[in-house]
Amino acid sequence: MIRNQYRPAAQPQGRTPRQSCGQKRCMAAIKKGITHRLADRMRLLDASGITVTRETLAGFENCSVALIARFENDAKAIARRASVRSVVR
Repeated sequence: MIRNQYRPAAQPQGRTPRQSCGQKRCMAAIKKGITHRLADRMRLLDASGITVTRETLAGFENCSVALIARFENDAKAIARRASVRSVVR
C-alpha cells in the first residue's frame, strides 16, 4: 500500500515574499496588469465587431463587473492610445 508522507512546513527564514515587496509597488503592478489586460481585450473585441460593455468584458475575462468598473477608465485610455493610427496618403 502506498502512503503519503508529508514534510513538516518549513519556517520562513528572513522575509517572506509578501513582506519583502512594498505594498504600494505591488498594488501598482497588479493594477497595471489588469488595466493592460482589459485594454487588450477591448481592442480585440472592437476589432471583431463586438460591442464592448462591462458585461461582455466580464464574460470574456472571467472577472466581476465591479472590478471592470473600477479599472475601465484607465483601460479605455490605454486602448484608445494604442488604437490611434496614422494614415499616410
